[in-house]
Amino acid sequence: MKHLNEKRLEKVILPTRVQNHELRGNDKAYYIKSDNTIDELDSKREYDLNELQEMVGGYIQVIYNLPDDKIMIINEEGKLMKHDFNFYATNLALYNRSIASDDCVVGDAVVLNHKQLT
Repeated sequence: MKHLNEKRLEKVILPTRVQNHELRGNDKAYYIKSDNTIDELDSKREYDLNELQEMVGGYIQVIYNLPDDKIMIINEEGKLMKHDFNFYATNLALYNRSIASDDCVVGDAVVLNHKQLT
């Protein structure tokens, strides 16, 4: 995993920029942590269920409607388990209308192309 610095982070996730910059037209995958850090994942490989469950800390839930067939994987029980609010994942999902306007993402999230799932 390659950790992204703050300048790059701003370009990747801020809602007003995400449509035109990082998510469209590339195969990059991201690990968006609730501590406001984002790591770039290896986009050349596939991820299995056990690996994704380990990354998000439990059963997975898939959020659709991100650009270019990307999906967001989150912990299905994150709110019940009182995971921390994930600012960047929430903004990304809200900007793309992938979640309701009164909803949020908690805990760590993984954004990848649906073809990377095994």
